[in-house]
Parts: sequence; C-alpha cells; structure tokens
Amino acid sequence: MKKVIVMICAMMSIMTMNAQSDLSLTGGVNLSAPSTEGAQWRVGGFIGGVYDFHVSDCFSLQPRLLLSYQENQRDWKDMLTTNVNGSKEFYSQWALSLPVLASFHVMNKDDMGLRLNVGPYFQYALGGKEMKPIGVYSTTEEAGVPYEISAKRSWDYSSDDKFTMGAQLGVQFDYRKLFFTLDYRHSFIRSQLNCNGFENTLQLGIGYRL
Repeated sequence: MKKVIVMICAMMSIMTMNAQSDLSLTGGVNLSAPSTEGAQWRVGGFIGGVYDFHVSDCFSLQPRLLLSYQENQRDWKDMLTTNVNGSKEFYSQWALSLPVLASFHVMNKDDMGLRLNVGPYFQYALGGKEMKPIGVYSTTEEAGVPYEISAKRSWDYSSDDKFTMGAQLGVQFDYRKLFFTLDYRHSFIRSQLNCNGFENTLQLGIGYRL
C-alpha cells in the first residue's frame, strides 16, 4: 500500500513539473430555465477567471471561478382557472460558481484548437430578488396552484437553499490568445431559487489568455 501511495505521489510530482498553466479572463451570457412546468428561459451573465493546467498535449484540468447573475421564472397561467392577480413566480441570484472541468483537446492545429470540457460544478448564491406564491388553491387532493403572488423583494434562505451542485458539459474553440465556450449545466439538487426544480443553464462565453 505504501509503495502504491509513493508511486502516485511521484507521478503527480512529475506531472506538475512538466505541466504548463495559463490564467485567463472570461465573460459572457447565460440562458436559464428551471426544470418545472411553466418554466420560462431568462437571460443573465457571468464574468470570472480560468486556470488552465496542461497535463499533456491532449488533456488539461480547467477550474473556473465565476461571478454570475441568473434569473428563473415560472408562469402558472396555463394551470389557472380563476386567477386574476398575476401568475409569475420569479427568482434571481448573484452567485459564485466553481466548475472543475476535464478538458480534452480533440484538435490542435497551428494557432487553433478544439476541446471537449466536462466535469462537476459547485455554486453558492450570494443574494437576489424573489416574487413567489403566498397562497394556493386546489380542486383535487394534490397540491394546488397559487392564487396570489408576492411583491418583488430580496430573498433570504438557509444555506441549503443557497448551495447547489451539478454537472457541466461544453465545447471550447481556441484561437491564439482568444477562446470561445459553449456550455450546458444541470444541477443535481432541487432549489427554491430554481422554482423548486433543477437548474438548466446554457452559457456562451469569450475569454482571453493573459
């Protein structure tokens, strides 16, 4: 067992000595919708940094630290029969996001490259606004639909509601010092900030290597 641990540590040390790293700035837009009935796509944005740790010519580790703004909205109007008070459930959030991606270089040619990025992400919401149902009615034994929506105000939830994690998958096109990314992320945790559903987010970004 000790020999195995020593061999693993030695291999990691060799990889670290031979590896190169890049630091980049990135930003872009996102499009989000919760995985609930009546969900509507909403536009937000993100900005942050990328650390590209080159393990080999074909593989990199790419953690990103991002400050993002995201909105989720659910419209109950198609499920209502007598509601006349408005029907949109809305949550926004400013959040810190940490994707840790395995980056596979599927093409390297002169000043251009193409990658496939995949891995987990972790996100913690810092603050935002809400407009939520404050009452429900039902014509069956199942949970009903809202008959009144609150005014828009700042939300305040427990740490369980603020934290989420999930998987992220995307492609990256490199051109000299610039790169362009298209990513999709889906959370593994239901959250009130996602209208009691899971997160679905598309991200389109541009970055510059320092």
